[in-house]
Amino acid sequence: AGEMIPDQMVCDLLLEALLLDEPGLQDDLGFVVDGFPRTATQVDFLKLLYDKLLELHHRYADTPQGIAFPRPSFKVVVLYVDEETSIKRQLQRARVANLHNRRVLDAGAGQFFEERATDTDVDKCRMRYAIFKTHYAAT
Repeated sequence: AGEMIPDQMVCDLLLEALLLDEPGLQDDLGFVVDGFPRTATQVDFLKLLYDKLLELHHRYADTPQGIAFPRPSFKVVVLYVDEETSIKRQLQRARVANLHNRRVLDAGAGQFFEERATDTDVDKCRMRYAIFKTHYAAT
């Protein structure tokens, strides 16, 4: 628990989500992908994806298919917090999820929130933060 999901799996899931043609999933506004990229490999993947989308944009710009290949625009925002703030937030997330899930059980209706094993123990919270810092530290 608390380990990073393998890069290949993360990148495959992202591509799958981008390529799905589900109503309401895609629109002209784009996507918000929370927690990505987290590793150097994922950053490289994002750069390659951008380069390919830009290439396709240029290739089809003056053709009838051009509308299907808009100029790519990626925005990446990184929010850093210190270790104690991270631990506090993880423990609070566990409390909120647990309370919500008890209410869902009592009511017999509603969607359960994910309860992460790493959110319930301070040592696991510290390990999760250390892993994050190792992979995604500000330099």
